[in-house]
Amino acid sequence: MGITALTISIAVMPLAQPCLPPALVGASRWLLPFCLLMLAMAHDLRSPLTTIVGIAELSEDDATGISWTRQRAMLKRAGRYIMDLLEDLTLFERLRSSAPPAQGHDTVLADLAEELRVLLADRAADKAVQFRVSVPHSAPVVITDRHYVLRILVNLASNAITATPSGGDVVVDLSVNTQSSEPELELTVTDTGKGLSDDEIQALQSGASAGYGFTVVSDLVSALTGDLAIKSTPGVGTCVQVTIPITLPIKQAVLPVGATALT
Repeated sequence: MGITALTISIAVMPLAQPCLPPALVGASRWLLPFCLLMLAMAHDLRSPLTTIVGIAELSEDDATGISWTRQRAMLKRAGRYIMDLLEDLTLFERLRSSAPPAQGHDTVLADLAEELRVLLADRAADKAVQFRVSVPHSAPVVITDRHYVLRILVNLASNAITATPSGGDVVVDLSVNTQSSEPELELTVTDTGKGLSDDEIQALQSGASAGYGFTVVSDLVSALTGDLAIKSTPGVGTCVQVTIPITLPIKQAVLPVGATALT
């Protein structure tokens, strides 16, 4: 998927550890992921900051033809993107400090899907990518860390949109599997983007190469004791599936029967 590939040699790290103060030796195992995160975020901040600076430099009599309404929309999207990055940085710090997830609470999947659609609709439209979020009406209310799940979806879907060319498709499916030994929330993000080779997938999963989005997703999935799988074909697209153990409320809300796709 559209994940920034960054590779840093770690061969020198064992040599450097003895030189670290004792208080930092235990924390040194987080240095590489943190460096990868910072480098990827610095790269991804360039686009929204360039937009903000460019609009700020426009004069009132500028002849670019960009209306004030359009400028405001561009600023809003750039600001939201920066807020997403900062939110991920906050989550990264929380996860690396071994802070437990917030207590789970009732989560309506249709509401989660709609929030995801609203957050990313403009980004998909800018690239002329068809973005769909699907959830069955019959899906039960689930108990999970709603904030963590939303951040997983935002990062995976953002990566998919970035990797998908104009005219392509990004589809997000949310469902609940009640047939396994314990209920699971299943999140699937599929795109028709450039795809990943086996070596690229292995590098992502091993931590040897990761964009900030995948780093955060991996940590969030681990914090929720879930699993993450990637299937991809270069030139065809990528499918990422996340399964997260959940619990179901004793009393379920009455929901309409059927299925819907939020687009």
